Amino acid sequence: MSPSSVIPAKAGIHFFRNLLLASHMKAVILGSAKLQHRIIRMLRAFGIRNRTPLRILSKDSCSEVARLAGCWILDSSPKTSAFIAQGVGVSGDRNLKHDLLVVQSFNHGYRVIDPTVWQKFPLKRNIEMGATPSLKEVFAFLHEKYGGRWHISEEIKTKNYPSVERTKLTGMIRDNVREVERRWFATY
Repeated sequence: MSPSSVIPAKAGIHFFRNLLLASHMKAVILGSAKLQHRIIRMLRAFGIRNRTPLRILSKDSCSEVARLAGCWILDSSPKTSAFIAQGVGVSGDRNLKHDLLVVQSFNHGYRVIDPTVWQKFPLKRNIEMGATPSLKEVFAFLHEKYGGRWHISEEIKTKNYPSVERTKLTGMIRDNVREVERRWFATY
């Protein structure tokens, strides 16, 4: 056995817990890729121009997109739980708020998904931000990545978002995208 393949005694349970999380996340990444593709298609369809940057299209809609994406996740994977995490004072601006998703799979920890990641990280290629074994670690991760104070503001339940509510969310996203895009084009 090579020295590099020996697991340090300190790593112990944390190493195996993270290994288990990583293997589960591998299976989930395909799901988040489909989710990301669906979000991008929706944002681009609502845009006025074809090539408006995602950092523009995703502005001012984090709350609605996160809730809609949470519903889509629950539709495809009903045994998971989806929560809205709300950050206050993100990116060093005490008035700035941001909503994203925290998804808990049965016995597999928590995944942090930012459906509008491009407004904070324009070059990010994946909406899946990371995975942690506990909610406490989710908040620490979010504080480190985004700054501000974070809390769970809502648990998404599909019964709270029937098709009528989803249509309203979609309409709000469409209106936000068009307004932000108009302002952006007016300045350039």
